[in-house]
Parts: sequence; C-alpha cells; structure tokens
Amino acid sequence: LPPGWALVTDLTLQAMAATHSSTAVIGRSGISIRGFTEDKDRWTNAAARIESALPEGWTLRYQIEEIAASVSMHRQCVELFRTAMRSRKIAFQHAGASLGTANMPLLDELIQIVTDCPDAGIEIVGHTDSTGDEAVNLALGKARADTVADYFVSGGVLRDRINATGVGSAEPLTDEDSPQARQLNRRIEIELRFP
Repeated sequence: LPPGWALVTDLTLQAMAATHSSTAVIGRSGISIRGFTEDKDRWTNAAARIESALPEGWTLRYQIEEIAASVSMHRQCVELFRTAMRSRKIAFQHAGASLGTANMPLLDELIQIVTDCPDAGIEIVGHTDSTGDEAVNLALGKARADTVADYFVSGGVLRDRINATGVGSAEPLTDEDSPQARQLNRRIEIELRFP
C-alpha cells in the first residue's frame, strides 16, 4: 500500500462514525463508502478530510443517503427497498425458474440495500400464472423464490435472513386474458421485515 494509507484508513473510520449502517471498501486505488447519515454537514466535512489525505491517484467514491433524525432506520430501509422495486419486477419465462441477466441490476441494487440494513429479514414470494396443474405451480413458485434467494446469498446476504416461499397462482395481479397478463402474474415479490 502507498505511503499515507494508515491515515486514510483512520479518516475513513472517522467518516463512517458520521453514518449509520455504513460499509467501506479500501482498495489499491481508492475508497468506496455507502451508508446513511442524519448530519450531512458532518459527513461532508469527514469526506473532505479523506479527500485531502488521499495518496496520489486514489479516488473517493461514496453514496450516502441523508435521513431525518426522526425517521427510523427500519422505515428508511423499507422505503429505499420499495423505491428500488417501483415499476420494476423480477420476471420469469413460462414454466421456468432461471434468472435472466435482465433481472440482475435490480437484484444487485436490492442486495446493496439489504446489506445496508443488517437488521432486516427478507421475504421472497414466488408467483406463477394459472396455466397447468396448481401443485406444479406451487413448486414452480417456490423454485423461483429459491433462485432469487440463492442470488442474494451469492451477493453476501446470510441465508438465515431469507424466507423464500411459493404461492403458485393463488395471488394474481390481473385477470389472465392475454399472454401479457399471464407474464405479469409470473413474478417475484420481495419485502423487508424487521423484528
């Protein structure tokens, strides 16, 4: 590591003290920090101290969300999660439980939020359309939920935080009067739960 790395590490830890539930990665060419803060000025000053001490060629990247002091972390986590999911969905092909690459940006974003909210449990529910035998649909819904749970685990989320279930076609979003409607019903729903 270059000269000055110990000072940068110390300043990074001090900056993290100005956040809630933060994570930092110090690499060979820079620092990346994610988290929440109730005091944006305190965080901005801490970040400026890091930047002034960075070795030549290093960069500081951060994504710090400001929350009001009166807002609970739990409520903030749920709101971030719902915002990420808004107008987006994890979709599956008919009769399939494989994740397509189109799903991965959303799942990666959700994993980051889950990582920043370590007290949260994750409820994953797999849904199918109504074609075929309902016993098969229940198993397929569960397989889809398990596939998403496995992706979360591969992203560093502990498996014991996740509850994956399948409900088959019992909870449709819409009447299935077209292929597009059936595709809407083939989905995954994910929610954060707190003790």
